[in-house]
Amino acid sequence: MSKLFSAIAIFTGAVVGAGIFGIPYVVAKIGFIPGVIYMIILGAVVGVQILAYGEIVSRTKEFHQVTGYAGKYLGKWGKYAITFSLLFGSYGAILAYMIGIGDFLYTILGDILGGSPMLYSLIFFMIASLAILAGLGMIVRVEKAMFLALLAVMTIIFVFGIRYIDVANLQGFDFGHAFLPYGVLFFAFGGYSAIPDMSRMLKNEKHNFKKAILIGLAVVFLIYLCFTFVIVGISGGGTSPEAIVGLAGILGKNVVIIGSIFGVLAMATSFLVSGLVMKEMYRYDYGLDKTLAWVLACFVPLIIFLLGLVSFIGVIGAVGSITGGITGILILQMYLRAKKMGDQEPAYAIKIPKPVIYILSAMFALGALYEVYYLIIS
Repeated sequence: MSKLFSAIAIFTGAVVGAGIFGIPYVVAKIGFIPGVIYMIILGAVVGVQILAYGEIVSRTKEFHQVTGYAGKYLGKWGKYAITFSLLFGSYGAILAYMIGIGDFLYTILGDILGGSPMLYSLIFFMIASLAILAGLGMIVRVEKAMFLALLAVMTIIFVFGIRYIDVANLQGFDFGHAFLPYGVLFFAFGGYSAIPDMSRMLKNEKHNFKKAILIGLAVVFLIYLCFTFVIVGISGGGTSPEAIVGLAGILGKNVVIIGSIFGVLAMATSFLVSGLVMKEMYRYDYGLDKTLAWVLACFVPLIIFLLGLVSFIGVIGAVGSITGGITGILILQMYLRAKKMGDQEPAYAIKIPKPVIYILSAMFALGALYEVYYLIIS
């Protein structure tokens, strides 16, 4: 049970990050009920993708990150394509987490200790990067503690906020914003990066691998649903892009601080898992020294952060649509190859009909192309 819980905590920590704070805003724009339906459908689509990736990992004897599996089942072109996707997505996500955590820590501590959001981002980076250098054992201990704290803070927000919910804020819809939630939700549900470490942790409990993924997906959805319900129910059409900030006028400074604590916990767990994935990709898939792999994983986004070249909101949209689209297509192709080329019996197997694979691939491609078009014209 302990390893199952640890695996679920790693998955939840990898998934619940910056994306959760964008969900209430996009759901408020389209309407709560249509937004929840959107969450269910896109969450299920990403869930199928994650289960397919879990089967790929389980059918392969060697331990890799996603680039290694792409090289094995798709050849060099697949490895290069998914490396670009992973670099773009992981560095972008790490940057978003650094920026978001700095803002939240400043909200919590700024009035007491002074400083600036950038300073708090750098302090967090120093601590978190050392945890990434320490490896999986350290990450697991941190993830389990943060997972429990995250659930506790989420409960506090729900309990204190539910009394201020106005049912009128949960009614109505606006399909003029029909495509707005796509990138944010894709980013928010993406958790494939944690799958190899979950498999490694459960290597002696293979029967729990699929269960850990499914429970993790259910926990993530419930966290998102409760958070969105409270925020949109309170703020309605006035929901802010940061979600928490918009609550200050109604719930006061203390609740905003609690929400900021939740933000730090959510983003910190995702930062740790994303950094670990990057380090292991460089180490296992490209054969780099442990220290050099750590430097490339952590300090490249730090340099970009110091140059001030990244927008928090822009990163989330681009990573969700572009990286999610490219990775989704390649994972489905790897899934088909792994069925034939895998070198061991998997912990589980799922059946995805080929027409469904083609439909999902087309959806991923169109979503990525739309985001590229939007970036060009904006």
